[in-house]
Amino acid sequence: MSDPDQYNVGWICALQIEYVAARAFLERRHDPPERLSRNDNNHYTLGEIRGHQVVIAVLPDGEYGTSSAAGVARDMVHSFPNIRFGLMVGIGGGIPTKHDIRLGDIIVSSPQRGLGGLLQFDLGQELQGQGFHQTGFLNQPPTILRAAVTGLQTRYAEEGNQLKGSIGAVLEGNKRLKRKYAQPKTDRLYYSDFAHPDVERSCGEVCDRSKLIFRPKRTEEEDDPDIHYGLIASGNRVIKDATFRDQLAAERDVLCFEMEAAGLMNHFPCLVIRGVCDYADSHKSEEWQGWAAMAAAAYARDLLREIIPQQVQAERTAKEVLNGIQSQLDHVTTGVHELVSITSGSAQDINDLAQRIDLKALPIAAGAEFGTYMNQHEEECLPGTRKELLLDIQNWALSDQGKCIFWLNGSAGTGKSTISRTIAKAFQKQELLGASFFFKRGEGDRGNATRFVTTIIQQLAAKIPELRASIIQVVRDIPGISAKPLKEQFDELISKPLHSLHGAKIQTSYLVIVIDALDECDNDKDVAVIFELLLHVHKFSSPRLRFFITSRPELPIRLGFRTVCHHDLVLHEVPEPIIERDISMFLENKIVSIRHKQSLSSDWPGSVNIQTLIKMSVPLFIFAATICRLFEDYNLDRDECLMEILKYQNQESKLDKTYLPVLDRLVSRYSGTRQSQLVQKVREVLGTIILLENPLSVTSLSKLMGISMQSINASLNSLHSVLNIPNNKTLPVRLFHLSFRDFLLDSSTRDKTPFWIDKMEMNQKLADRCLSIMHQNLKKNICSLESYGTERSDIDLEYINFYVPPELQYACRYWIHHLADCESPISWRDNILTFLNEHFLHWVEVMSILGVVSEVLGSISTLQKVLHGGEGSEISEFLLDARRFILKNSQIADIAPLQIYASGLIFAPAMAVTRSKFERELPDWIERGPRVEETWSPELQTLEGHSDSVEVVTFSADGRLLASGSQDKTIKLWDPATGALKHTLEGHSGLVQSVAFSADGQLLASGSDDTTIKLWNPITSTLKHTLKVHTRAVQSVAFSADGRLLASGSHDTTINLLDPTTGVLTHKLLGRSGLVQSVAFSADGRLLASAFSDRTIKLWDPATGTLKHRLWGHSGLVQSVAFSADSQLLASGSQDKTIKLWDPATGALKHTLQGHSGLVQSVAFSADGRLLASGSSDTTIRIWDPTTGTIKHTLGSHSSWVRSVAFSADGRLLASGSSDTTIKLWDPATGAIKHTLRGHSGLVQSVAFSADGRRLASGSSDTTIKLWDPATGAIKHTLRGHSGLVQSVAFSADGRLLASISQAFVSSDRTIKLWDPATSALKHTGYMRISGSTDNTVKLWNPATGALKHTINIKSLVRNIELSKKLPHLITNLGALNIQAWHETFSSNPRETKTELSLHANRWIAVGGQKEVWLPPDYEAISLAVKDGTIAIGSTTGRITIPQDLRLPICWDYFEKRPFVGGADWLMDVMCDAEVVVSSQRMPSWVVISSSLVERGY
Repeated sequence: MSDPDQYNVGWICALQIEYVAARAFLERRHDPPERLSRNDNNHYTLGEIRGHQVVIAVLPDGEYGTSSAAGVARDMVHSFPNIRFGLMVGIGGGIPTKHDIRLGDIIVSSPQRGLGGLLQFDLGQELQGQGFHQTGFLNQPPTILRAAVTGLQTRYAEEGNQLKGSIGAVLEGNKRLKRKYAQPKTDRLYYSDFAHPDVERSCGEVCDRSKLIFRPKRTEEEDDPDIHYGLIASGNRVIKDATFRDQLAAERDVLCFEMEAAGLMNHFPCLVIRGVCDYADSHKSEEWQGWAAMAAAAYARDLLREIIPQQVQAERTAKEVLNGIQSQLDHVTTGVHELVSITSGSAQDINDLAQRIDLKALPIAAGAEFGTYMNQHEEECLPGTRKELLLDIQNWALSDQGKCIFWLNGSAGTGKSTISRTIAKAFQKQELLGASFFFKRGEGDRGNATRFVTTIIQQLAAKIPELRASIIQVVRDIPGISAKPLKEQFDELISKPLHSLHGAKIQTSYLVIVIDALDECDNDKDVAVIFELLLHVHKFSSPRLRFFITSRPELPIRLGFRTVCHHDLVLHEVPEPIIERDISMFLENKIVSIRHKQSLSSDWPGSVNIQTLIKMSVPLFIFAATICRLFEDYNLDRDECLMEILKYQNQESKLDKTYLPVLDRLVSRYSGTRQSQLVQKVREVLGTIILLENPLSVTSLSKLMGISMQSINASLNSLHSVLNIPNNKTLPVRLFHLSFRDFLLDSSTRDKTPFWIDKMEMNQKLADRCLSIMHQNLKKNICSLESYGTERSDIDLEYINFYVPPELQYACRYWIHHLADCESPISWRDNILTFLNEHFLHWVEVMSILGVVSEVLGSISTLQKVLHGGEGSEISEFLLDARRFILKNSQIADIAPLQIYASGLIFAPAMAVTRSKFERELPDWIERGPRVEETWSPELQTLEGHSDSVEVVTFSADGRLLASGSQDKTIKLWDPATGALKHTLEGHSGLVQSVAFSADGQLLASGSDDTTIKLWNPITSTLKHTLKVHTRAVQSVAFSADGRLLASGSHDTTINLLDPTTGVLTHKLLGRSGLVQSVAFSADGRLLASAFSDRTIKLWDPATGTLKHRLWGHSGLVQSVAFSADSQLLASGSQDKTIKLWDPATGALKHTLQGHSGLVQSVAFSADGRLLASGSSDTTIRIWDPTTGTIKHTLGSHSSWVRSVAFSADGRLLASGSSDTTIKLWDPATGAIKHTLRGHSGLVQSVAFSADGRRLASGSSDTTIKLWDPATGAIKHTLRGHSGLVQSVAFSADGRLLASISQAFVSSDRTIKLWDPATSALKHTGYMRISGSTDNTVKLWNPATGALKHTINIKSLVRNIELSKKLPHLITNLGALNIQAWHETFSSNPRETKTELSLHANRWIAVGGQKEVWLPPDYEAISLAVKDGTIAIGSTTGRITIPQDLRLPICWDYFEKRPFVGGADWLMDVMCDAEVVVSSQRMPSWVVISSSLVERGY
């Protein structure tokens, strides 16, 4: 036992994780103490570090905070009376605002600004908006510790710290600690205003990576971890508020938060050491706690090694100073009692805090709200200016008769945003400001409407506390609400919560929402949605919402305001004297300020000049603001600037007066060659800046342009009046006002200044620089990812920004944009082809990593358009092939970017250009790829998203939207060019049977089993009308060509004609003879066709509702009807498996088209009438020539019924919807699709190779087994004999027998059949050799004879059963069953399996558990077989794929089949060389066969 009197260093830990780390760094561990003070309940570890006798204590489990720390210290000193000083060592929350603090760094308390190194703040004072309240501070650490810190700091500065190595040595010595205490790979720091959206999920899953702050990796010369010395804040609450964190950093320069050290204040002589485990925000990083604790402990050990043990003995003991701790504890106890009293009366405050935490799940657009830090220097209206206008706005806001919306519009430079800021501030003071959103193009989330609703509702919730409960409920009920479409966000977060306040007493009756610069919202469709939402604001009565909106009078804005009731005011129509008065006040005020700051004479620049400047400014405030910025620039001569400006006083153009003086000033001091050189340099820099699609920093500009930062800075030095040029060279350079860009690009500017920018010439230079940057930097696996299956969401943003710097990101995204806008794109054809041949896939990889692979298709289309490659030219062939490659692989590229080299190339057609050009990029472990189609199939893309059968698909007239209706009760709107899902329309309570677009694309009608028709706005996804005019399911809807009529057919036997604008019923047509299956208008609107279940078609006059013709001829009910574009033909599809073509004018039958083997579900004509498509329950689509009735193509890729087909308006696309839950897009012109293997008419349930690899067997739901030649893909034999689904097949080891098991659950076939695979002869039919059943028995069978050998009775249900590799045992769910008594020798001797090959989620081939190859939709697997490096895949499409010699890094000696998802039956086969185990489950019975027993004749 150890003597407590010998210990002189106390080490206190708050958490168990810190205690483990501290113990790990003891150099020698001692025995427990021989005695302790009475009532000391601490747990101690005793040991030694460099001769120091150290005692380590930990706070009791579950206790933390100041009082607990004080109690531990008190008891420690009583039991160990000779302790001289203490170390408080553990983890804390770092504050990275002012210092480069990172996770795993170390914070050491150090005296700063008169404070001893640690300060305490009051409980609860971390709430947003409340001031920091300091309640105490820690005395300076003892001199001996401060001297040691200085010495260690000096040693680290000279040698660098070796802490990482020290930790590594500890972990190597105790490998049990590695999992929890090793250093994590990911360090994420988010912007302060971005809160973690979902506490149940990790940052990697739910946090917006664009909100990460980029920090370059530390270099080898920098310490990692780094040590920071300064103030540590200690309180009684874990800090999770980044705003409060940053406030404290700004005010007190605090480095870290923790919770215990304040308990030692002014009493225990100690030093506080904290390892940074998080950033004191909502994005907690618990995985860093172990490493941070290790880092702090490693530093503490190094610190003690700096102190000579004899020096410690000279220090005073801590026992005397701790006599005051009891009074401190009494004070804390009293404070706690007071706190209980306070919180009892302040439950609402606590609830408010909880609600604020929940609301942070709604992300906001940084800087969009009025009054944010980043916009604090933007100007407001000078007091006394804009008086009349501001008064008008004030009166409007408070008037009971005022309209809900006020639109302030004006041209560029008229001061709209300044007025917005002024009115927002005024409303804020009057407590009328509900919320604000200041749009700004090119400023991240402020440049679009992605976070418009969430930013508004965050502010409304702060203004109206009564809203919070409703909003929080939405956040909890709809995870990810912030990512939903704008309309859904508005409905759920604003509309419903506000309506819930009806009748509630709230503090204010009116609230104004300020929306500035709406014209700077990038997406016109988002602007249209916002106007759609504004239509409903008048419905809010408590409080009444008013919207103040500013914008330029651009066309989308003007069109939007035509739809809403509003009050407007046009700035450029304000009387000129008023504008002149206001500009005069502004200018004179600014000049007075300039005189004062720069010590100018009191009359500068002279009253006459001032009046001239005023006259020149009217009506543009931007002119006055720009010349004032010129005068404020210390680098410029003000008088020379003034003379330059006054030269333009007679110019008519206001922009000339504003910007020519700035530009002329640049060249006024130079002439000749020097002037020409200067103009060329500045023009190139200016041209680049104004034409960039996204602003770049000086650093990135330098790399993009290929010129030095010094040269760029020199060019920008005199442009601070028109450009916002940050001091930080990593921040982007921006225009103060877009009018400067307009001015420089205006053709009329060309003769006025040498700085005019030739837009085409500059775009050509930018395109060239982008290509150069990409040529130099693009390569395969640019981010050095570990696996082909690495998902984009798992790639840290810092890694992306490191490997793909901003200039390369810009080049990849915008090179084609600049190419398209240059003078002669076609001259670049050869250069572009060279680039694509070398780097196409590398470019696609980067676009995928950046999350913008959807932009690639549009970029390819642009290249096809601008390069004008003739048909058959090399560039045309490449781009056509590239488009097909992206359509096929964009989905997986967006998930796992490197799959373009794996899945993309492996499954590309043999003759594909992309494959041939980039075969070098295939994974190294592929010797030869699978047998694939020769060329691209007619199928362009598979759209996945519906959760049930797709019933109907249709294109909008312009081909820009595709609508699909499904049994999942939703309609989905897709972009057929990219395959992207645009909207999901929800509202029907039954399956959606039919959808139709109006000709102008402004309306979408849907008919459902719920008996309703719904009319939607497909642009905004809003529901316009719900029409209840039928009594049974609505089977079909159709618009007339002019959009004035909507026809609906129902199972109630009626057809209704409706006005889609009003929803009014105009005619009801009574069919009487059967259910209405389908309706269609002729293109000229003169006829309406309807299909009935009584096998007839009826033609109606929609104008009068009279019946024109009744068409007979089908022998089954008619499923679908469609007119040709010229109205000369009517097609009908029927359950009799035929399509009939009719003359609608006479009712005569023209042709009967036969070929389908199932009922015809849908028919559609191409727009030119030259093609007719039909979809059938036989899973195929057939394309016909309606003139001759001949089949042109049969498309057979669907795995279930084809429910609907539709052509795009230009006839280049055909869409099909199927019961397999997918939609497919086809090229109807190209025809046949090639499958790897065909033959089965049902699901492929099982595949197995013979041992010699010469045969492949497949079992199917069509009851057959097929034997294939894997080398050629040819069918060798078809084995017929089963009457039910063939569940599983397996060869014996010598290949002389093939066993098959039939489905025992849906038919009477419960047999095992043994076949001779050489002759296809049936050898035996019997029952399962080893089977577990619901009758609580296990039966053993002889597979050679089919005879029952033994029945083993079990007391419980046997569910799982397989042969042990160490026979004689069966492994069951009940344990191991010894079957030695029934069999003498079981010995299978399987070869050792080297690594596991597996199938994940039916879509990924994984090697050793790591995903490597994604299977495309056509190859979605239900079974996988591997033999001698060859893989076979059985899929739900009836296809068997044999990717020959798909060789992996190891030789695979087994195959396994994962569960097949087609039903309730689960299938698993495992082959281990000589032994084959085939098992099948239909809960709760199992079946197992072992070919080793077949061989031995058991």
